[in-house]
Amino acid sequence: LLRGVRRKAVEYEEVLRGYGVSTVTIGGSGFYDRPEVKDIFSLLKLTENPFDEYALVRMLRSPLFRIRNSTLARLASLRPEENDKEKISVSRMPLYDALSRVSALDIENAQKEAVTKFLSLISHLLLQKNRLTLSALVEEAVHSSGYLLYLETLQPSLARRCTANVYKLLQLAREFEGKKIFSRLRDFMKYLEEVIREEVVEKEASLQEWGDVVRIMTIHQAKGLEFPVVFVSNLSHASFPSPNKQPQYHYHSEYGFIPREEEKGSHSVSYTHLTLPTN
Repeated sequence: LLRGVRRKAVEYEEVLRGYGVSTVTIGGSGFYDRPEVKDIFSLLKLTENPFDEYALVRMLRSPLFRIRNSTLARLASLRPEENDKEKISVSRMPLYDALSRVSALDIENAQKEAVTKFLSLISHLLLQKNRLTLSALVEEAVHSSGYLLYLETLQPSLARRCTANVYKLLQLAREFEGKKIFSRLRDFMKYLEEVIREEVVEKEASLQEWGDVVRIMTIHQAKGLEFPVVFVSNLSHASFPSPNKQPQYHYHSEYGFIPREEEKGSHSVSYTHLTLPTN
């Protein structure tokens, strides 16, 4: 599937995934847009600061815990107790504090157990934060959360892709730590936030064999490649330059496409040459 550079690959991935079609994005800067990378990134942010509510909501709603929006709404509506003088002045209780009161809510036991499991994981990682090196802490977060086990339940080609991206994130932590300038989790989080904010290009982890999947790439990335079936997305009249706005070209059997005004002149001037397959 060929796409324009202005359309993010994730738009196509989500639609195809809804139909049970596995995909692989070739090149691009989609690494930090991948759900598995965002999930682990959120877990690491919570290890640094469990009161980060954006990361907290993402992690609770992730495939690891599957906390429903209705449960989150109930938790968010909780107010500090009257004897809690430090928090009685705020309009609502911080979501992380509210999690400890989940047993009092009238919700399914499965949801209560999931919240308890989450609190246990975060408590464990908070204890390990100052005991482990950066790379060891990231690896502990990945393994103790059971995220790799979850990935094994996915369709095989998707599982390989997601697992490779998780291991790439681990490798980025090792490389960051190896620079021996800043090696705390906080420093690593700031670094990742900066590269995401600046839209630094970071390709997904590469796989040797793609398997039976739809490859998503830009037209430029497809140069020189051959496929039995190709779809070019988002084609419309607006996708092509207007005839009134582009120079008139002429195809020359020896020199390829050249502007018409240069057709009668010297062929030593610059020209546009369109490369076509020979067979």
